[in-house]
Amino acid sequence: LKSLKFQIPFTILDFALSSIIITAVLLDNVTSKHLQEDRLERNLGISEMIGEHIYLYLGNARDTVDTAAKFASESYGNMDDIKNEIFRIYDNFQYFDLIFFIDNDGFMLFSKPDNEHAYKKYNYQDRDYFQEVMKNSTSYISNLHISRVLVALHFIIASPVFNVKDEIVGLIGAGIPLPNI
Repeated sequence: LKSLKFQIPFTILDFALSSIIITAVLLDNVTSKHLQEDRLERNLGISEMIGEHIYLYLGNARDTVDTAAKFASESYGNMDDIKNEIFRIYDNFQYFDLIFFIDNDGFMLFSKPDNEHAYKKYNYQDRDYFQEVMKNSTSYISNLHISRVLVALHFIIASPVFNVKDEIVGLIGAGIPLPNI
């Protein structure tokens, strides 16, 4: 083992194997970094596309609720007209799992689907959408809530309803179920 015939080839072999191992480790490191960057870039593109779809979905749903609230405001407090309009929207648009009218005292007067128990038992003044609509007189998309009518997770889009004197008489709210988003 101490002869020159053995040490020279062994040193060359050791150097060659070390070079190959170091090159393989560096190549693996560089390749995995590039693969990870490519994956992150693809995921960023997908998340931006999904974000745009959610933005369009919520924008269309908000426009629908705003239109219903404007119609309700123009009906001058005729609750039958308001009820028919929001029920028509519920039946014709798949955005919503629930649509309702709450008066300015926080009581739900009607909803679709119907839940008499929720009308009599709950006051909705504690909900963020009620407070924001009453305070700012503009439409609002709520935080995530558990529906008292459906007992399911959803977001609420709420829009104010005005009387002839431009006073808020209530709000129209529509629930967007979490799975839809």
